[in-house]
Amino acid sequence: MLSPDVVRIRYDIGQDWSGQWAIFFRIVLSDEAARRRLRQVTTNVVWRLAERLDFQGMGVFPYHNFRSASEQAALREEAWA
Repeated sequence: MLSPDVVRIRYDIGQDWSGQWAIFFRIVLSDEAARRRLRQVTTNVVWRLAERLDFQGMGVFPYHNFRSASEQAALREEAWA
């Protein structure tokens, strides 16, 4: 539904800085989306996830972190792979 703008989505559930339960999304965007339509794409991703997941019912607060595919290729962080 989100491709080709979204390459992949990963997540972890844990406590945030305040001790509250949270879901931390790591979203890799295509270079094209990150370069030309960043605001539009990130807003769409946040809304689509909120439509599909009941964060309040799950008892978590969502955090969304984005990076481009080329940024991930340079950083090579395993958690984002």
